[in-house]
Amino acid sequence: MPAREPARRALLAAAAAGALAPVLGAPAEPRAAASLTAGFSSLRAGSALPEGWREERLRGVAPNQHELVGIEGRAVLRIMSRRSASSLVWRFATPVRPARLTWRWRVDAWPAAAVRTAFGEKAGDDFGLRLYLLFDYPTSRVPIAERMLLAMARALYDPAVPAATLCYVADPRAPAGTIVPSAYSARVKLMVLRSDALPGPWWVEERDLLADFQHAFGAEHGPGMPPIAAVALAADTDQAGGELNAFFGDLEWSGVAG
Repeated sequence: MPAREPARRALLAAAAAGALAPVLGAPAEPRAAASLTAGFSSLRAGSALPEGWREERLRGVAPNQHELVGIEGRAVLRIMSRRSASSLVWRFATPVRPARLTWRWRVDAWPAAAVRTAFGEKAGDDFGLRLYLLFDYPTSRVPIAERMLLAMARALYDPAVPAATLCYVADPRAPAGTIVPSAYSARVKLMVLRSDALPGPWWVEERDLLADFQHAFGAEHGPGMPPIAAVALAADTDQAGGELNAFFGDLEWSGVAG
C-alpha cells in the first residue's frame, strides 16, 4: 500500500514505492515570509477553504474530509480521517526562508496504529497530526544512491518531487524530540513534537526552522537552510484503521532564517 506522504504522484521506496510529496512549482529565489494571508481564523465556520489550499489524494485510498468549524469563537480547520488519508497543500508562489513557524493543533483520538504497532514501522505509518515542510533542496547534496531514486521518481512522476521534507508529527509511541526517517523514504524525516498519552488539548508550537532543518538534514546539507517550497497539513488512518478528528489553527511565519 502506498505511504501517506502528501502526494498523489508517488515516489516508491526501493525505486518506486510510496508517495513522497505534492507536486511543487519550479525553484525560485527565496524571500521573507509574512503570516499566511489565507489564515483560517479570518473566515467563517462552514465557508470554503481559503484559496490556495489544494487537496492531494492517494490513488486507491479513501480521502479525508475537510471543513472549517468554529471553536472558541474562531474558525479552525478540521480534518476528519476515517480509515482514510489525504493532505491539504499550500504552495508558495516563491519559495520562502522564514526563521520561525507558530501554529496550534489538536487531535481527539490517536489512530489505531498508535496502540497496535511500533513507531517507524510501515504497518504503523498512521498519524493523527502531520505538518510537512517541503524544501527546495539542492539535489547535488543528496547521497548518490538516493539521488538515483529521486531522479527516477522525477522522470516517472513529476520533475518537482522534493529532495527533502520535514514532517512534524504528534504520536504517543515515541518521546518528543525523536527524529527518524520515514518508513518509506529517507528523504522524509519525521520529528515528534508531542507524545502525550491522552489527546485532546490544544498544543501550541513555535519552531526554530533552521534548527529543526539542521537536526534533520544538517549533516548532509551543511550550514544554513534551503527555502521552503510548500507546506502540507494531514492526518491518516488508512493503514491500521480507526477514526479521528484533527484540528489546525492559523500558520504564522516570521523572520528570515540566517
